[in-house]
Amino acid sequence: MSQNSEPTSRRNASDTQRLAELLRSTRYANEITFEQTVGGLLKTCGRELDADRVYVVETTAETGKIVAAARKQPDGWVALTPDSEQVESSRSDWLPAVIDGGVADDAKRLACPFVLLGKPVGVVVFCWDQPREIPAAPAQTELGAACAEWISGEGARRSDIRRTSELAEQRYRAVVKGTNDGLFEWNLKTNRVTYSERWKQIVGYPADAELDKPDDWFNQVESSDLAQLEADLAMFLAGQPASLRNQHRLMPADGATRWAYCRAELVKDEDGEPLRLIGSVS
Repeated sequence: MSQNSEPTSRRNASDTQRLAELLRSTRYANEITFEQTVGGLLKTCGRELDADRVYVVETTAETGKIVAAARKQPDGWVALTPDSEQVESSRSDWLPAVIDGGVADDAKRLACPFVLLGKPVGVVVFCWDQPREIPAAPAQTELGAACAEWISGEGARRSDIRRTSELAEQRYRAVVKGTNDGLFEWNLKTNRVTYSERWKQIVGYPADAELDKPDDWFNQVESSDLAQLEADLAMFLAGQPASLRNQHRLMPADGATRWAYCRAELVKDEDGEPLRLIGSVS
């Protein structure tokens, strides 16, 4: 057996413990979705523990539900999609851990439960084809626990972002409800904007104008004010300040310069990335 495939019990335990500590203080910021993030984590931990398969199972469902999975292949570790045939045929690997309440530690299985908002919601299950040494080395158990702890923290972080974003949107819509402001909603993923009829009227367009681009707004802004508006938008999208506030002059087709006051809030996805900009002009 090559050095890279030696069982964890024969590796340097301090290396595994350092990895466990690193997991407790790190998030995979370069990943996109929760499943991709966890998939990268599973490959790392599965490789370190020399396991053959790793599963993240949501235990709130009676029979369990796979959230993410990874397995060892001849050419390295790969993440599996939760609904793949390989995962569907693997219930015997992880189901005993679900039945046992997320606690299992035997020669072919190590399971570590994780929580969200203080409630047990799932379990990480490491599986081996060949029996491993029992009792497991402390470093092995610690890394499994750190993996579960990391998933708990990442789940809570994403849940907080989603909840904060939803509250910000609700607050903003409550504030502008019943006002005579012109509303807009900018999808930052598609770079398309929905403008209300009142917004078009304020900015100087006909009510039936077909508009959906940011430049439909920017082209109406007085050139000496546009640079500051773009700078304020850039800082806002980067996270500072928490709300956008900008005053600028509009130069509509009728030539009558008017001042506009823009307010906006940012809606983020659960990865903390900007998703939509909802705002008003008055």
